Amino acid sequence: MRSQRATWAATRQRPVAVELECKFDAADDRVWRSLAGGGLLDGYVVEPLGRQQLTSVYLDTDRWSLTRAGVALRLRREAGKPGGELTAKWAGSVLGAMHVRPEQTVLLRRWPRVPLRSLPEPIGSRLAGVTALRPLQPILVTETERTRFLLYGPKARRRTPIAELALDVVCVRRPEGGPRHTFREVELELRQGSKKEWKRLASLLKRRFALRPNSQSKFERGLHSLYQDVPTFVSAVRSRRSGKRLVWLLRSWQDIDSAVRSGAVARAPQLAGVLEQVVQSLISSGHDDVARNLRSVLERISSVAGALRRSRERHSRERATRPPSARERRAERILARAMKSRSYVRAVVKLEEIVHGGGAPQVNTSDSETM
Repeated sequence: MRSQRATWAATRQRPVAVELECKFDAADDRVWRSLAGGGLLDGYVVEPLGRQQLTSVYLDTDRWSLTRAGVALRLRREAGKPGGELTAKWAGSVLGAMHVRPEQTVLLRRWPRVPLRSLPEPIGSRLAGVTALRPLQPILVTETERTRFLLYGPKARRRTPIAELALDVVCVRRPEGGPRHTFREVELELRQGSKKEWKRLASLLKRRFALRPNSQSKFERGLHSLYQDVPTFVSAVRSRRSGKRLVWLLRSWQDIDSAVRSGAVARAPQLAGVLEQVVQSLISSGHDDVARNLRSVLERISSVAGALRRSRERHSRERATRPPSARERRAERILARAMKSRSYVRAVVKLEEIVHGGGAPQVNTSDSETM
């Protein structure tokens, strides 16, 4: 098994990508029929890529911790192909039909058994502060029939696609079965074109086929059609502005935890500062035993933060790309052990329980929706 040091190094080398796509609802299949054979669309070259049958399984803890933290964690496989992929998508920004979201994908040689007891790197490190080492179980399944196209500019000198167009017929259901909800969706994802060309194409599709901008992801749409009182993500910034201190504290802890585990060990002092506030909040809410155990972890993290700060001061004139010193590597190992300790993980779960209370939402018993 790889060391924590090797894990953090690998995570540093794989930054999170940003997905840019426009999403639309389609009331009928006009766009499917119009583009079926490829050809031209108002001068744009349309290249068919064929059809796919995709099955996606969305995972979460029994308390829906990832959903509350604004994360969609998806297992996906294509019919007729071995293995699959695991993708984490974080909350981004939505403006009309335009979605901008950070995401990270790990290819899987084999389809895993659920519930998942661990996550592959680098996703595992990025989500550890939210999942808190708890098993991840299916909460939603989507079955998608996807028809794909590449779109090229009318005056393109090189064969570089502006965007990829996906026409999806989506069926969502709960993992255990029950009612199914079906809808049509059109996605236009930026490839190698400019944002200006991408937006122009989105406007063309919207006008030509009477498409409706869609502000929800498949995950969000599926949850709201199948469950009642679906948790709403509140970021650290929004919670602080609205005066929700405990929500802000939990989000800040999870954000800094993700950064530190992903290689930003220089933020260990910030982690220590947040943990000091968590200890005080746990004491004030009557959880002295959890606070006492977390205090011992905090002392170790504070010691590491001081060691790293002193080391940086000694090497301040050297290049930022220098390899970590032996002292820094030792500090990182101590930090990794502290963040994996039972006391640390237990405190994450307890603060989440204080902030959010009960567990998963109730099942929606309404009839299935039709296209």
